[in-house]
Amino acid sequence: MLDDTQPAAAVLDPAEGAVRQLVSWSELPPPPSGESMSARVDDQALWVQGTAAGPLLRVPVDGGRTAVWTHGLALAAAGRSSAWCTSAPPPQEVVHGAGAVPVGWGGAGSVLRADADGRAQRVHTDRPVRGLRTGADALWVQLDVELWSLRELGADTFEAVWSSRWVALPWVGDLPEQVSAADGQEEAPAGSVLDFAGDGAWHGYAYDPDSSAERGAAVRAGGWTWRAGWSRIEREGPNARRTAVAAAFEVSGRARPGDPPRCLVDLGEGTVLAAAPAGERLAIVLASDRQPSRVLVVDAVTRSAQTWLSGGELDISSGSWPLHPRPLEADSYTQQVLEDWSRLERYWRGPGTVEPLADGMSATRARLVGQWPATRLECTFDFEPCPGVRLRRSVALFDELGAIARPEHAQIHLMEDLDTRKLLPLEEAVDGVLDI
Repeated sequence: MLDDTQPAAAVLDPAEGAVRQLVSWSELPPPPSGESMSARVDDQALWVQGTAAGPLLRVPVDGGRTAVWTHGLALAAAGRSSAWCTSAPPPQEVVHGAGAVPVGWGGAGSVLRADADGRAQRVHTDRPVRGLRTGADALWVQLDVELWSLRELGADTFEAVWSSRWVALPWVGDLPEQVSAADGQEEAPAGSVLDFAGDGAWHGYAYDPDSSAERGAAVRAGGWTWRAGWSRIEREGPNARRTAVAAAFEVSGRARPGDPPRCLVDLGEGTVLAAAPAGERLAIVLASDRQPSRVLVVDAVTRSAQTWLSGGELDISSGSWPLHPRPLEADSYTQQVLEDWSRLERYWRGPGTVEPLADGMSATRARLVGQWPATRLECTFDFEPCPGVRLRRSVALFDELGAIARPEHAQIHLMEDLDTRKLLPLEEAVDGVLDI
């Protein structure tokens, strides 16, 4: 289980959840502020990478480590003692009007296999790489091809969705120097596992109880196909809470579209960040605004979830990166953020349009609290749907290593929370202030 920021992980016993040992890779350069390390697990070790331009490192539980130069390709999948890196997927193409014709990004791509002994082989593709799936005998590479359709996004805008061909590359032995989409097949084999999706698809957003197990990505564990995510909630004013669930379905081949899950386990309040097999059960990382992230183990037999590990329980300071020097522009940066947050009642929404960040917001006040690197922006305001209390949002301005955190979307996140009433119950206010 990886730390959110620092180069450290806890190795847990899959039977009982006990911490076997801690490992660290502080020799790896940290990623830029606001970005996360990439990590994948093969059958014996952890592969980690800070940035696509940086080294790829294989970290076994015991034994020596292997560092690989990846030609600027990003870690995307692992298995069978090897890791796979890929070029960036094409960016989203949005067009206006149902009759619009997408331009398409065209071009080529590449993937790289890094083996445990450090050998690296790169394969060029004649079409852009869209995704990767791992199978028992091969890695399946999804390549964009010309046939396309439009997916409606609303407001007369559409996303271009390209067709795919899947090409197989072996786990062991020599790889070809290049492959062509024309030699691929239309579908990846049943049973292959989605490791990397260039469209951002993942199983951990919303759980739809009306969908089948085959809709969206899933995790196979204990003879079941698991899906997890936010449950549906009824919003009643500012006291609504979002909880998470995990659902176990019959494995592919026995399940029919529309079949209900074998069991549905309530995980409690929070958002599913990750899921993976843990022996015969499912391990889940659950994040919440109200408590540290937790590692849960979900059992389809007992239909229950048990906490294995909570954030903050382990001391990882010996394996952490050192604090960066204080940025030269820190004072200018914090003052500009303060001025920006002092204008939330005059939020700029486009030419000639200035109005409050959210309907019902008034009497906003912004200030800086704490010294570097713990400086944060604190904004308080009245909100009409929450009479009698002041709401407060705090935003960290520097990351855990002291670098500028660039909270450029923090105001949008606040607006979304207010518009959707993603707030704590009013009775949890302290001295008339409710932190959100």
